[in-house]
Formats: sequence, C-alpha cells, structure tokens
Amino acid sequence: MDAIIKQIAKKAGVTEDIVLKVINNDFEISHEEKKRVLDAIKELNYDYESITGDLNRKRTNTIAIITAYLNSFSFYEVYLINGFEKQNSDLGRKYTLNQYSTGGNQQRKRELLRAILSEKLADGVISMFLKFEQDDLKELKNKKIPVIFIDEEAEGFPSVKLNNFKGAYDAVKYLIDKGKRNIGLVVGQMKSEGVGITPIERFEGYKKALMDNNIAFDQNKVIEIINYTFEEGEQSLRSFVERKVKLDAIFCAAGDMVALGIMDEAAKLNIDIPHDLALIGYDDINMASISKPGLTTVKQPIESIGRAALRILDSMIETGKIEQTKIIFEPELIIRGTA
Repeated sequence: MDAIIKQIAKKAGVTEDIVLKVINNDFEISHEEKKRVLDAIKELNYDYESITGDLNRKRTNTIAIITAYLNSFSFYEVYLINGFEKQNSDLGRKYTLNQYSTGGNQQRKRELLRAILSEKLADGVISMFLKFEQDDLKELKNKKIPVIFIDEEAEGFPSVKLNNFKGAYDAVKYLIDKGKRNIGLVVGQMKSEGVGITPIERFEGYKKALMDNNIAFDQNKVIEIINYTFEEGEQSLRSFVERKVKLDAIFCAAGDMVALGIMDEAAKLNIDIPHDLALIGYDDINMASISKPGLTTVKQPIESIGRAALRILDSMIETGKIEQTKIIFEPELIIRGTA
C-alpha cells in the first residue's frame, strides 16, 4: 500500500501526507488538493473505496500456504517451501509462512478462505495444486486478496506451473524408444474434491505418447494413488501383479518417493529393474541419484518455482495489483540406471 500512496502522490504532485488526508476524508485540505489526488487515483486506475479499505486493513505479515494434504507431493513440497524460504530471506524475512491442509475436503477449504477473507489469517495465499470454485475466486478477486496458484490455473490470478504434459510425454516416449510396449502408469488421484490439474496433465502426456506411437491405451495399466508415499509405491506394484497385467515398464508420474517404493517391492518379488521392468520417476529428489540402481526421472526446477511464486505474491501484496499471468517451467529427463 505504501507503494500505491507514493505513486498517487507523485502523479498528483502533492505529498504522501496529503494523499492520506484525502483518503481519510480529512477536512484540513483544499478543494484543489483533493481534486488533484482524486484525479490521480482515477488516472492510475485505482479504486478509491478499495484503497480506503486496504488502508484500514491490518497487515498480518503472514502468508498462508494451502495444499490438499501435508504429505502430498512430500518432497516436491519440501523443495517448494525451501524456495519460499529463500525468497523470503531475500526480502528480509518479511513474512511468516504458515502451511494449511484442506484434507481434500471442500468444506475445509472454504473455511480457510473465509478466514482469509475476514482478514484474520494472512496478507496473501499460495495455493499448491488446488482448484478453487468460481464463487470463491470471484470473492477473492472482489476483496482484492492476493493469491498465486502453483500447478493450477485460475481466471484473474497469476500462476506458476510446470509443463507436466511434456514431462510425462518425454518420459513415456523414451521408454517406447527403448523398445517398451507395455507401459504402466502410477499417477495421483484425478477425480476428487478440488483436485488440481497436475495428475491430469501427466496422464494426458502418457496417453498422447502411447497414441503417437500406435500403442493402445489400457485403463487396467493405470493406478491412481492419494498420498504419494513410499508404501503406495509398494502397493502399486503388488496391484499390477495381482491384476496379472503384463508390463515391461512403469512411468511413476506420482513422484520419486512412490517410484522408490516400486523399486523396493520389485526387489522383494525378484523383479529385476531395469531388465525385467524399466522404471521412470518424477521430481529428481536427492534419493533418486543414490538409489541402486540410480532412478531415471523427470527433473523439475522446484526451488525456482517456489522463489517465483513468493516474489510475485509479494509484488501483489505491495502494489495491490492482481493480474492473470502465467510462468511455465520446463522439465528435464534425467537418465540413470532404472530405464
């Protein structure tokens, strides 16, 4: 808000104190000064009532980070939060970063939004992998609550996302080029309350790579998981075996931790990776490079995404301007020993 007051004062050719007096309806100013300030507000496309409301709003110096599950994309989230923390450090430790979970529950998400809208929770919001209802978006926009979306898009708000489609497509195409024709997919849950677009985009990339190479899609070769855990990786491979699905490769779009669970279960079942079953993960967490064999995976610039998200959110908080922009980061396939 300080930046807005400075802009108005400069445009009107008056002091910042005069601008504050106009906004606060102080009578100790001349008609001419008031007119110059109001004209400047109009020319800068600011809304007088919103500015007045923003001045009356008490800053919390807190940012709310909202996700579906605190353990979803666990390592992805850790790296993102590292990015938030490093950018916050660059800003002089300006904000307290609080993380909240909706538990995959739409009502819980609405309660969090109500707290934010009532100006009790945070100055801005980072939404990780969540989809908001149109009514909620409209209210956030009307109240001028700064929100940035990670790996999701929302009309009227900025987003920072990954090219999930390309990451999945490149991984599956690599497996096909290696001669694999029976490729299983382990992916995040695609149909639940408020689920984001990340698992859907990766699913579509998987299907398109198959189609482009004349390989029929088989729903029986797809397993959806919820919590993105090591144990779900183990269970996924057991499920494929129980289904008697013939596979020569698995693309684990649900992340490296799940892929490491698949590797562990494969060892228990005497399935040799990569000779019996090739495997590609997603994220390139630290353990991917030290597993035996090393995990082939799709690398994402996660920390850079976190930095960009907080930098954009800070700008919105300071200027009061919320615009729909989109930054897309590209993935990179890292070849190691599992594929």
